[in-house]
Amino acid sequence: MISGTKTLTPTKMEYYYYLSLCKEITKMAKEKVVEINPFVVNNPIKVVQVNAEGTITKNAKDGVLYEGSIIKSSYYIDSAEKVNIYKHSVGYMDEFLFSKLKSKGRDLYLHIIHRLPKNQDYMQLKISKVTSCTGMSRNSVVTAIKELKTAGIIASKAQSLYWINPEFMFNGNRITFYRNIQEELLETVGKINR
Repeated sequence: MISGTKTLTPTKMEYYYYLSLCKEITKMAKEKVVEINPFVVNNPIKVVQVNAEGTITKNAKDGVLYEGSIIKSSYYIDSAEKVNIYKHSVGYMDEFLFSKLKSKGRDLYLHIIHRLPKNQDYMQLKISKVTSCTGMSRNSVVTAIKELKTAGIIASKAQSLYWINPEFMFNGNRITFYRNIQEELLETVGKINR
C-alpha cells in the first residue's frame, strides 16, 4: 500500500449497486444495438404480404394417396419495382464507373437502370426520348451510347435497339429468363448443400 492512502470499503448498498450496474452493462453488451435508417423511420418500406397454403400428401404402397398436413406460409415481397444491379469486384466497378465512363455515360447508365423493361435483355434508346428524359443534348447521348458500347454495357441490336449486358443489370429473374431460353446460357460456378 502506498503510504498516506486509505483503503475505502464500499457499503453494502454501494456494493449491490455496483453489482447491478455490472449486470446491466453486461446485458447491454450482449444485446445488439440496432440503428435505424432515418429514411425508413417515417416512411416504411411498402410490402405486399403473400399467403400460401398447400397440402402435403403421401403416396402409400398401394397407390392410395393419403393427405398429410396443410402447410400455411406467409412471406413479404417488395411493392416497388426494382432492377437488379450486379457488381463485380469493387476495384472493377470503381474503374468502370469512374474511369471508363464519363458523366454522360454515367447519366445514360442511370437512365437505363431506371427504364429497363421487365424480363427483357434489350431496350429502345431513341435519342429524342433520352434527351427529353435526361436533359442531355443529342451529341451527349450519342457520345454516351458509344461509351457504354465500349465499356460492354450495351451492344447494338437494331435501329435504336440495344442489348443490355445482364452481367451488369437485369429487371426480373435473369436465371429463370435465360433458363427458359436455353439451359446452356447458365454456368454453375458453385454448389451449396443444405
